[in-house]
Amino acid sequence: MLEFHVWGPACGLPSIDAESLALITYASFVLPPTAFTLVTTSPSAVPSHVLPSLYDRATGSWVSGYRPIVSHLASTSTSSSSRLDHDPDARLTPAQRADADALAAFLASRAAPLVALSLYASHTNWSEVVRPAYSRILPFPLTWVEPPLVRDAMLQRAEGLGLGDLDPDAEVPPDGAETSGRPRPPPPSLKTIADYINQGRLGAADRTSEETRAVNKLRSTARTSCLDPLAQALRRAAPDDALSFVAAAAGGDGRAPTSVDCLAYAYLSLMLVPDLPRRWLRDLLASEPSLAALTAFTSALRAAIPPAAPLTLTGPSTTASSSSLAARFLRGALRSAPHVGDALHARDLRLRAATSDDIARRQQRRRDLLHAFCAAVLGSALVAGVLAWRRVPAFGEAVYRWSRPARGFGAAGALLGLYGSSSSSSAGVSFGGGRDGAGGGFRAPQGYAGGGASGVGSGLGGEYEEVPIEMSGRPEVVEVDVEVGSGSS
Repeated sequence: MLEFHVWGPACGLPSIDAESLALITYASFVLPPTAFTLVTTSPSAVPSHVLPSLYDRATGSWVSGYRPIVSHLASTSTSSSSRLDHDPDARLTPAQRADADALAAFLASRAAPLVALSLYASHTNWSEVVRPAYSRILPFPLTWVEPPLVRDAMLQRAEGLGLGDLDPDAEVPPDGAETSGRPRPPPPSLKTIADYINQGRLGAADRTSEETRAVNKLRSTARTSCLDPLAQALRRAAPDDALSFVAAAAGGDGRAPTSVDCLAYAYLSLMLVPDLPRRWLRDLLASEPSLAALTAFTSALRAAIPPAAPLTLTGPSTTASSSSLAARFLRGALRSAPHVGDALHARDLRLRAATSDDIARRQQRRRDLLHAFCAAVLGSALVAGVLAWRRVPAFGEAVYRWSRPARGFGAAGALLGLYGSSSSSSAGVSFGGGRDGAGGGFRAPQGYAGGGASGVGSGLGGEYEEVPIEMSGRPEVVEVDVEVGSGSS
């Protein structure tokens, strides 16, 4: 069984992401419905942090990216877990394969920025349609951190067309200073009252002219950079077949789209299907006769998708989602940090270039480090427990503690009352209890107080303080200040 991890549905399409939508469409044509499942998720839930991703349960391997997944399915089509009903790319000639690779690169460099400009650069389209769609796709609290990261990445793609700073909703184009002689106005978030007053002084004709120039710049860039070359490629490769860009002369089942056809369908669907407040791109495709072939291609391929295709997407298991939700949220928050986010983004780029074997080795190394860390923590806790247990006194036994005497001021201190009634010149120390349990005491032998009968000064010597005991029985803890020394009398 194969698991396709993709972005969830939105805007009337099975997925809001172009490559995820292309994979769903391709799998609907080449795989039986029981051979795979679709799992809606986000990039933070897969090891490579890239969607779409394929998880092969038979081999336990991950493959990320649309084109690598297609290659993986073709190379493992003999296995029972990923048997293709038919491989549309197998009928392509070497020249057509080269054309397909070139078309895939063209779509990634030209069509993807155009979709990003339509869905993400437009503030109106983003706030009213696309942002709420991500809120429905993602679980809470990922809705706080991941949609802004997706939009930032899409805006970087839009810069490839040279229109990254052009909001399709703006009333004044970025080149307004060159065309009208007036300085470029600040962004709406930075405008002051005076800015709005000065803006109101513009005549209706001036504002209409500036809006027209902005729209014309968008339409012209979209046509020259992407749509016109794409329409020419479709007419040149398939003049009589609206379902293929490259397979018209290959023979065989000409009605089955190739993998690059599914990719082109995905990008064109995101241009045509979503009902957006600012639908300048869809209006462009619908109004230009030279682009009618692209609209017909999209409609024909959408109608040709097998009705038995499993378009019902399933989310990840509740246990797996709950266990990783906090880590995914934390990672998304770190991605928003200025310097940490750049480091994580660079790491994601390395993961995208990694193979499935590299990902498996990285996961194994991570598990080994986790096991070593857990073993170190457990060993430290065991050693600390043993040391603490050895310091605990045995239950029911008396404890005697001996320490050095505190230095005082002698007779002067006693005269001034610094030590109260304490005696610092007693020959011994009393502690313990009498036979009757009253407060009597015990005095150190006289031989230890400065020399024994032999006159050899060894044993306990120095000054002692008598510690009164006011409890019955033998005391639990007795502290005696002693000095141990030896010498001759």
